[in-house]
Amino acid sequence: MTAGLASIDLSTLIANGVAFGLSPEDFLTRSAATQRGRLLVASTLVVAERGYAKASVSDIVAAAGVSRSTFYDNFDGKDDCLIAAYQATVTTSLARMAERAMVAAADGWRAGLVAGVQLIFDDIRDRPMVAQATYVGLVAAGPGVLAARREGNARFAEHVHALAAAVRTVDPRMPDVSVPRLELLISGLDLRIAYALNVGNVDELDEIRDLTIEALDVMYSPALGPTD
Repeated sequence: MTAGLASIDLSTLIANGVAFGLSPEDFLTRSAATQRGRLLVASTLVVAERGYAKASVSDIVAAAGVSRSTFYDNFDGKDDCLIAAYQATVTTSLARMAERAMVAAADGWRAGLVAGVQLIFDDIRDRPMVAQATYVGLVAAGPGVLAARREGNARFAEHVHALAAAVRTVDPRMPDVSVPRLELLISGLDLRIAYALNVGNVDELDEIRDLTIEALDVMYSPALGPTD
């Protein structure tokens, strides 16, 4: 692991946006100076470093440099904080994916699709602490966090479906795939990435990326036709 929690300096992390491979704006949509924002960043770092079961509210407030009362002014408990951090991660990842896919779609719908998938894996490599917390640390979380994770996968599927419609305005040849099919693929991808990161097999990510693109190629084959 990169460094112990005792050496985490949230003010430096927020100012530079690069410590531990984590960008605060991913979580806070440019409001990282807030106490709530510091807690969201800190909760991710703590879970990535110690795992969900060993991460405590005391650890989170210590890393964030805020009081326990401030924590409970913002969140009902550890799970509530982690859900908020996870939801913010999904939101910002989707925004970046849409931006990259739309730019690439100028070269055709498949180019947009590949660019969107590549963004997911670039994020994992560029923000390893976020990935560790999201894909591995939260596996042991309570039912509320797991429900949020399922909701996040559903949001991801709906976003991909809407993004495909947007790409269709650039390249009308973009086929259509139903949201349930996309959600099934995304949920499987989520778990497969977790398997690789859990054992530290980062090299497997390239294979997973290629398999994901291959699966999407099949799903978006014009021969399948519209599914909605």
